[in-house]
This record gives sequence, structure tokens and C-alpha cells, in this order.
Amino acid sequence: MTDQGPAAVVLKYVECINKGQPDDVAALTAQEFTFTDSSGRVYVFRGNEEIKRCWREYFAPFPNYKIHVQQVLRGGDGVALIGQTSGSHVPAEIEEKSTVLWIATVRGGLVAEWRI
Repeated sequence: MTDQGPAAVVLKYVECINKGQPDDVAALTAQEFTFTDSSGRVYVFRGNEEIKRCWREYFAPFPNYKIHVQQVLRGGDGVALIGQTSGSHVPAEIEEKSTVLWIATVRGGLVAEWRI
């Protein structure tokens, strides 16, 4: 990948998620990382081992989890993705009717914030 701008970093992050690669996701994650889930709960992680563990725990029951990006919007260090998911904890009949917005902040070439 030649373009290492925020959008390229976030799309690579999604690619690693879609391949079920927690180590690679963690390698693209900042040492201090903030995750906000779809209900607004905020989680702060420090260190890549915590990130790896969380993704392993999520992929175990949902090995087919995928993010399907339909649109990418960028402003500064922020990237918004619009799309859908499949294979997640959400029932398939809801996933196929739902549009999801992810908002990421990239700092130093790594994803520092991920909001759903």
C-alpha cells in the first residue's frame, strides 16, 4: 500500500478485521485506544495485548464477522465508514436491513479511536 493516509490505515484495519486477524488489527491500533460501542459505552485500552485478547474473544463465537464498507468519508485525521456487517452478534435479519456508521481517528499512522 503506497498511501498511508488515515483512510488507507482505516481500510487496512477493516481488512484485518475481515480476515479475522487479531494480531494484525492490534498492530494497526494505537497503544492507547478508545472504543465506543453502538450503545455509547466507552472502553479505553492500553497496550496491544488487550486489543488482541478482545478481538480473539469476539472472533471465537463470530468467526465470520465482516465489515462491508460502502462509503468512505475523510476529514483531517478522521475517517467515517458507512456500510453493513455480517456474521456479528446482531441477528442476520437485522444486519441485512441495517446501515452502520463507524468513525475512526488515526494518530501517528495507527487507529486511536473507533466508534460505532
